[in-house]
Amino acid sequence: MYDTLARVTDNFKMKDPSSGWNGEEKKYIDYQGSYEPYVRDIDPTILLKETKSDYYIEIDSKYWWSAKTNFQWKMDNKKWINFVEDIPHPNNSIFFTDTDGQEWIALDSSPNWIEPIRKGVDKSDIVYKKAWYILDSYLIPNEHIDEFKAWAEHQSFWNNWMPKAKEHYQMFNREFYWSDTYTFFQNPYYGYEEWSEIDSYGLKSGYPYKIGLTTSQYYWESGFDYSKEDSLRMSKPSNILFEGMKMRYSEKEGHFIDKDGEMICFDPSIYHESNPYLMVRKDKLIQFLSENNLSICWTLLGEKQVITPSFRRDDSVGVMQMSGYVSLDGTGIINVKDAEHESERYNIKLNIEDMD
Repeated sequence: MYDTLARVTDNFKMKDPSSGWNGEEKKYIDYQGSYEPYVRDIDPTILLKETKSDYYIEIDSKYWWSAKTNFQWKMDNKKWINFVEDIPHPNNSIFFTDTDGQEWIALDSSPNWIEPIRKGVDKSDIVYKKAWYILDSYLIPNEHIDEFKAWAEHQSFWNNWMPKAKEHYQMFNREFYWSDTYTFFQNPYYGYEEWSEIDSYGLKSGYPYKIGLTTSQYYWESGFDYSKEDSLRMSKPSNILFEGMKMRYSEKEGHFIDKDGEMICFDPSIYHESNPYLMVRKDKLIQFLSENNLSICWTLLGEKQVITPSFRRDDSVGVMQMSGYVSLDGTGIINVKDAEHESERYNIKLNIEDMD
């Protein structure tokens, strides 16, 4: 196959995949590499056999990046699903201090919580409570930050319409930032522009300025790569932060250092069974933001759920949905739609600075 591909690419141009849509003229380009069309089978730039990241792991409080909560797990399910007093403070899923006293900020954060279940009990056979957040950060020029927050206060961020880093399965781990491959995929066709307009399903969102992505995603699932025990996944800083904070790769995979060799960014879920996070040193991030007249905000999605087995549908009590934003100073808004208003608009507004 590779011999045939080599002969074809030596003698013919390929159609530019981003052209020819909606009546546009097709364009033809020279063959760029084995990443398009994708025919790669191993990633020679990474020696890891597995990563431990898992969106569905219920959070384990033994890690310093585990968010502190006060869920009322013993409360009656019908009361709990509409109870707002134990909604987790989102700052506890963003701002952290490690065991050495160093402060970190999670650029993205996906904590998942579940009520304690007795050992030996199969979750699929019982009714139980759980909750989760998804927090994604964006860079906002200081001159637009007030307008962004005023706009975000009235949005529902459900249905994945905000700009977001795409998982790049075509790129090798160490091709990020510097390579022709990386440059090739900096194209709206591939869902990736680090400074992006907010465009909700082809309709302008009402916020007129571009926002900056803070993360990118490496994902390797090649079925032909037998050096790996499973698919590999890790979060990396966006090129905006990688270049702006003068980061470098470290010898330890998924860790990034500054010019002095200090670790300033890492994904703890690479080596620990954990929900995905991307951590950056707080002092270094604030310095970068100050030097570039930028601020940072997080969009928030969340749910409280009561999970029922299929044979106990009568026990279903609905879900509580949440959407909002969080600022670097820890202020923000969470709009809540409780289970009694599940088919309606948000009926409760929480000011984050007033939360316990």
